[in-house]
Amino acid sequence: MSHLTKNTSFNFAYNGMKLDNEVSGNGNSYDFGARMYNSRLGRWLSVDPLANKYPNWTPYHFCKNNAISRIDPDGRDDIYYNSKGEKSKTIDRSWVFELFAGDRSFIKNESGKAFRLTNQALDVVKNGNFKGFESNWENSGSKTGFKSLLKNATSHKGNQNAFSYIFKESGDGGYLDQKKNLDPFKIYGAGNTAMNRNEAGNYVWGAALAKFGISTDNAITLAHGGTLYLETIKRPNNEGKGWGLSDLGYRLGKARFDEPDEIKAIEAGSVKVFVYRILH
Repeated sequence: MSHLTKNTSFNFAYNGMKLDNEVSGNGNSYDFGARMYNSRLGRWLSVDPLANKYPNWTPYHFCKNNAISRIDPDGRDDIYYNSKGEKSKTIDRSWVFELFAGDRSFIKNESGKAFRLTNQALDVVKNGNFKGFESNWENSGSKTGFKSLLKNATSHKGNQNAFSYIFKESGDGGYLDQKKNLDPFKIYGAGNTAMNRNEAGNYVWGAALAKFGISTDNAITLAHGGTLYLETIKRPNNEGKGWGLSDLGYRLGKARFDEPDEIKAIEAGSVKVFVYRILH
């Protein structure tokens, strides 16, 4: 077993970056992925690969040369919109992770609270037909508010088996498909997230399943399975597809799981109900 303990080198240190002892000696250089940093000199060894994004700043800067008053938690730009969908400000982030993660977008309600826009919600905001942001949707009892939609989704179950009800009513137009009551040109707030109508519908769906006693993990599994069924069996059947070789290729080509933000919406809606039960 001794051979397992011979290598005692430590390859990752400052900010979790990998040490590179071949450039400037032991412990002096760190590989940030996009360029090398010499900690002994406190200097980058090459220019910022996104220097053209900041033409007024030296290509060797970090946090605009003001690391005391500026922070860079994830290397991305933060873009803010007001409740009318108008871009209000951009907080510049450096290149460190932007190469891999991209920008984040937020929308503020009339009170100034910021909500993270999902990618699908951002598409709605940037669409020329944007109609508004219902930031209090999660707590609203209005006709299209979360509380009313959750009641609509669950009140028709009666004594039916939960899984039978879910299978029957989760399709387009079913009682569990509450996105049908939401506006495709609006976005909806829940927690610190702004969602489009599909994601808000998933939020209601996750909450409804939690009321039926379905765990969050099982709800996510059912969501993935339902999407696979819809895209590979039900929809192709409605389109007249059979089960020949060419049809099978078509069906397999349509196979997909729910999008990450759609799954997060299901999880958030489910957790909301379970937490409410625990607290009350």
